[in-house]
Amino acid sequence: MICPVPIWRFTKATVILLLPSPNRRQSIFARYTTQDYCLGSLIMGLIPLPSTTKRIHKDTQGYLAHIGRFGEDKGAHRSIEIARRSGMPLIIAGTTNNHAGHEEYFAAHVQPHITVTDKEFLSNLVGRSRGEVAKEIAKIQCAHNKKAVVIFVGEANENEKQILYGGAEATLFPISWSEPFGRVLIESMAAGTPVIAYRKLGQIDTGSVKEIVDEGITGYMVDGVNEESAIAAAVEAVGRIKDIDRFGVRQRFDEKWSSERNAIRLDELYQRCMDMRLELYTHAQFTHRDDRDSGIPTRT
Repeated sequence: MICPVPIWRFTKATVILLLPSPNRRQSIFARYTTQDYCLGSLIMGLIPLPSTTKRIHKDTQGYLAHIGRFGEDKGAHRSIEIARRSGMPLIIAGTTNNHAGHEEYFAAHVQPHITVTDKEFLSNLVGRSRGEVAKEIAKIQCAHNKKAVVIFVGEANENEKQILYGGAEATLFPISWSEPFGRVLIESMAAGTPVIAYRKLGQIDTGSVKEIVDEGITGYMVDGVNEESAIAAAVEAVGRIKDIDRFGVRQRFDEKWSSERNAIRLDELYQRCMDMRLELYTHAQFTHRDDRDSGIPTRT
């Protein structure tokens, strides 16, 4: 798994950074993306793909999905409100990573809206027919006498993610930070499930969303001048989600995010690095100045 790989040129060398944590990633992006230092970025993601993702089904199970760590910037509370206004059940998977701030957010903004917590919900469905998901959701809806139930399933492993993404009408991605990559987006696309993602919220540009989502093909992007308008736009997008061809979603994933495509990108990346180093070396050779010389550049 490689996710993500940014590239920057500094004053003397090319540096390739593998950034494993959201907090560190955010701080490095903030520090080194000025015009003076930034050559540009090539961001890639490789995700594990069980063979089940090759079997894309048109028959969905009538729910929305949200997956990710619990922080305000990831927007689980927004997904809950979008699902509520859409009158649809929502399955949430995620973790606080034992982070105090994330746990406070979860307790205040997510937990009060959870209808059922069942961390075995997805694992119990692995290997069973897809229709079983809808049946289990229907039982919960009947027991609580409402459609827009919120089911919290804890942190999902790779097999459980296939169940979660595969049966969802759409994956919600209502973030409020400058996302460097967005692995959730391409995981969902790998399962043929379209995404509804925030592109801009107020003055916040959500970064890579506009580079990953193909409007009307792999999902819809949402712009809002404030929280209310963004949620309203997302609800409207949910109403149009059936217009997206799920097989087309998977096809676009194969074209842009498959391991084969990323191998080509890596090769291009290495070539760019080599060309850049050669350019810098050649430039240094021709511009070296001898202190005893008259100041005219000489090649050494």
